Amino acid sequence: MYFFCIHTAICGGTYSGSDGGIISPNFPNNYDNNLDCRWYLQGPIGHYMTFTFTSFDVVAGSGTNNCTVGGDFLEIYDGRNESGR
Repeated sequence: MYFFCIHTAICGGTYSGSDGGIISPNFPNNYDNNLDCRWYLQGPIGHYMTFTFTSFDVVAGSGTNNCTVGGDFLEIYDGRNESGR
């Protein structure tokens, strides 16, 4: 199964399968302000996921780690919430 997601109005979704790709809205141009994209990916039971980024650029924020105020960031969890970090 191969999935390739290109959404302009919707950002996020739930997908399952053994491989695929995700493109942010408006790629390769800048994405819109104030997006909150949440992708839920489920692979086959007993397998690991590997993420490869071919292009990755986010806006830095202010604060001690440059993403606490107004910055963009990526978080990956093993599960649907922060307890799966």
